[in-house]
This record gives sequence, C-alpha cells and structure tokens, in this order.
Amino acid sequence: MKEPWRTRAALGAILLLALVLRLWGSRFGAPHLYHPDEPKLVTYAMRLMDVAHLSRDGFLKNGIYPPLTPYLYVLGFVAHGVVGALGAFGPAASLAGTLADQGNQFSIYYTARLVSIACAVATVLVSYLLGSRLYGRRVGLVAALLLALCPLHVRDAHYATADVPATLFATLAVLAAARTLEDGSRRAAMVAGLAAALAAAAKYQAGVVALVVVLALVLGRWLRGEGVLSRATLGRVALAGAASLALFLVLVPFPILDAISHFGYGAAWKVGNAWRFQMEVETEGKVGILRGDGPFALLTGRVYPGFGFTRPNDLPRGMGFGLFAASMVSTIVLAARGVVRRRGTDLVLVALPIAIILLIDRMHYQAVRHLLPAVPCLAIAAAAGLVALVDGACRRLGRPSVAALATIIVAVALAGEGGARAARANQELAREDSRTIALGWLERRYPRGAKVALEFYGPPLVKARTPSRGADGRPRFALHDTAILRYFGGDDRREPSDPKRAIQRFAPDAIVLDGWSGHRFYLDEARRHHPRLSAQRRELYRWIESSYRLATTIRGEDSGRQGPTIRIFTARSASPSGAAPPRPGRSSTTGRAGRSGESS
Repeated sequence: MKEPWRTRAALGAILLLALVLRLWGSRFGAPHLYHPDEPKLVTYAMRLMDVAHLSRDGFLKNGIYPPLTPYLYVLGFVAHGVVGALGAFGPAASLAGTLADQGNQFSIYYTARLVSIACAVATVLVSYLLGSRLYGRRVGLVAALLLALCPLHVRDAHYATADVPATLFATLAVLAAARTLEDGSRRAAMVAGLAAALAAAAKYQAGVVALVVVLALVLGRWLRGEGVLSRATLGRVALAGAASLALFLVLVPFPILDAISHFGYGAAWKVGNAWRFQMEVETEGKVGILRGDGPFALLTGRVYPGFGFTRPNDLPRGMGFGLFAASMVSTIVLAARGVVRRRGTDLVLVALPIAIILLIDRMHYQAVRHLLPAVPCLAIAAAAGLVALVDGACRRLGRPSVAALATIIVAVALAGEGGARAARANQELAREDSRTIALGWLERRYPRGAKVALEFYGPPLVKARTPSRGADGRPRFALHDTAILRYFGGDDRREPSDPKRAIQRFAPDAIVLDGWSGHRFYLDEARRHHPRLSAQRRELYRWIESSYRLATTIRGEDSGRQGPTIRIFTARSASPSGAAPPRPGRSSTTGRAGRSGESS
C-alpha cells in the first residue's frame, strides 16, 4: 500500500506544479487581446452561444478549423455563466454586448484559456497513465514531470488555440491504442477509433494518430499469434475506422456540407472556399515563414525563428536541450528494439512522434506547435530511457535500492533547464506588454479622433467611428492599416499600390512600426522567395525614417518584456491632424527598421 500512496502523492504534486506553471502569466495582455489566433476559435464558440442570432452560416463559419475546441469553449462558457466567478455572462443571452465591450470580451477569452489550461493538466495525467501502462509507475511519474516542465507545452497552454486540446486527445488515442495490444476486443477497437476521431476533430493534423490505432490493432493480434490478414483482424480495423469516421463526421460535418455545396447550399460553399484558400496559403507559405532549411528543420533549428507567441520555434529549445536529446535517442532505441524484439509497446509509443514529424516536415508553413501532439510520447520515451539507464547503473554499482532516489535526481536535472525556460517565459508574460505601454503613450499625447497608421502587431487602438467608448473611456483613433499581411497574391505578392502614397493621402499624426510585423522582410527567406515585396517594404521603412521624426522607442522582447519593440514616428513639423506629411527625402538611416525588428 505504501507505493501506491507515494505514487498518488507524487502525481498530485506534479499535477499541481503543472497547473501553477500554466496559470502563471495566463492573464497576459489583460484587458487587451494580443494573440492573433485566439479570436478564430473563441469568436466561433461565442457565435454558437448566441442562440438568439444563430444561423446556418454562423454555425458553419469556422474556416479551416475543426470545431471540437470551440465546443469545449462552449462548455467553459456555460460554467462561466452558471458559476459567475469570472464575470457577468448569461449563456442563453445575446453576445452582441460582449463582442463590443473589450472588458467583457477579455473575461470570455480568459475562460477559453482556462479550458486550454485544463486540457494541458489533463494531458500530464494521461501521460502518466500511458507511461505506467507501457513501462510501469516510475516511468509514468517521470514522464509526467518532464511534460509538466516542458516549455513548449507550458507556453501553448496559455493560449485559447487548438494545439493543446488536440494534444490531449491524441495522447488519449495512443493510450486507447496501447490497450488494444492487450485486449483485442471489439470494444477496445471502437474506443481507440473514437479517441482518434476526437484528436482529428480538435486539429486535423492530430488525426494522424489513427495510424497508431491501426498499428496497435494489427500488432496486438500478430503478437498473440493470430493472423494479420484474418477476418477477425480486418473486422477490428474496420470497426475502429467506422466508429472513428462516424464520430468525426458528427463533430465535423464540413466535408459533407462541402459536397452538398454542388447542390446550391451557399454556407457550405463558403466553408469549402475557406478550406481551399487555406490550402493555397499552406502551399505558398508566408513571407519570411517558409518550410525550414533542410529536412527536419524543426528538429535542427534551421527554421523561421519565431517571436512572441511562437518563440522558440524549434523543438530543442521548445522541449529544453536535455529533454530533447534524451527523447530523440530513446525514440530511436525504442523503435529499433520494437522491430528487433517485436515489442508492440515500443512501436505503439514511437509511432505517433515519427508520423507527426514526417507529416509536419512536408508542410510549407512550419511552426513547432504543430509538433505538440508528439511531445507527450517523446516525454514518455525519454522517461523510459532514463529509468532504464538509472536502474542499469545502480545494479552495476550494487546499489539497486537507491534507484528510485537516483531517478528523481536525474529526472529533475533533465527537466530543470526546460522548467527554467518556462518560468522565464511566464515571467515575461506577466509583465506589461509593450503594446499596452504604446497605447498609453498615444492616448496621453493625442486627442480623440487623432489619425494613426500602424502595423498588424501594433497597439490595440480602436477606430474613431466605433459607437461606444467602452467602460474604460479610452479615446478612439482614426486608423490606417499598412496592410502588412496582405501578401497572398499579386506579382511576387507586391502591394498593388504604393504604400507611401497611401500614407501620404491618409496624412497621419503618428506612424507606429512594430518589430514583429517588419522583421520578416529582412529575413533571408523573404529576400530569396519574395524579393520585390520585401524590397518594397524595406523601402517604405526607410522613407518613414527619413520623412518622420522618431518620437519614442518602446522595447519589447529584447528587454524581457512581452510584445514587439515599437517605434512611434510623428510629423517633423507641428502640423495639425489632417495636414500632409513632409515630402520624402533621402534616407540616412538605411536598415534601421530591420535591425530594430531583428532585435526583438
């Protein structure tokens, strides 16, 4: 009885640690919303809750994201409304006021972030269960600790996005697949298929876990001496596939509705167009953010470096160098041992990481968060290797009784670097964002209706024509978007109109440049693949520097603060709002925008 009690206590401490790390800094940006991907899923979930205005188009308008994650957010919103702990919100009421009021809006987004945090902590628990089933309790505990301190998993748990829920369901699917190795029953096959459907319904790429389910079904029957191509084996695979497909189509009806679009259903046609557009983006890549340099770039670090919510953008730093090295070596060893010794547990564990890595390596837009569903299995592989090494060393030294203590020491040392990275990132998130500071700077110096030009990652200014001032009473600005992200088409994706002339016509009182928007145009990838567009944008920055006065620079990530480095330019003369800026002159500060962007 002592060992189970100690195991439960250790697991409870690990889960508490995981929760604390993921809650720390989770209110970053408040009351503003700075993560650009969160609205894509949260807004969809809020539309589902707006029962007074729900329509077929509103239900389907989710683009290329599968809807399971928004469904989870809806459950969180119901709890938000029932408990009332995070603010006033009625789950059956119209959300028109919530969508318009930024203060209420943040409370809804924070509820969605809490759902992501709950999924992350649950993944730590499932990793313990999977590691324990495959290799014993000690491996399960070490794997849970490694995942709890993994900086990539900690970072993405702060965001209301699909990656962490998809990781939870993918890990559950591997756990269900592992069970089929021991129990080849119809029920086990069906449960594994349903778990794979949940993973795909959370994020399409996570659906590759279905291959692990098929592998486990076939391996289990083969290891028990049954025919691989027998009617019983094929029946189990067919049952798992049918259950998976049925649940997937219930949760994600878009493929059926897209097919119906040929018969005139406009809403489904819009969904199909959104999907096709996203596939074009994935194929062409984004400016400066292309497929990495060489194979397995996310593993070697030869990939787009990332910033803010995407930093770091490679797996060695995302997991911590120690854990990454241990997981890679252990995965290779387990794969070889699984083939040579016909160990189904080893093959089932390593199948998902290998499949995910091979899949993401072929994508034209690569982000390390795409590999997140593989991280729990990699942590279990590292834990299995670590425990085997420690046990072997203790036996050779004649001290097997200290193996448990030695395992704790080595595991803490291995996870320590990642934990320190996660703590530093959380500390950075908890600090005031550079965009919030820039917002206050502008509000103090400009009256209501002032004209400001800014880029995509600039401060959260609100257009002057917005009817309501909001509870905070902030002044509103007339805005000019520099269209920094309008690069999906055209001749070399160049802006069809001269952005300098557009700014001259707008005649802003201030121009706000942020390092995150601008730095991509100074990357080698952008210079090689989009030379005309990147040259056009660099020329725009040089013109701004020569034609406007740099009023202030607000440091971002390069100073340990969340957010980009922001530079605010004002007209050289004290001209009133609406006056044309001075004519562009010869730049004497060529490249300064690039250096500022690259520093952040």
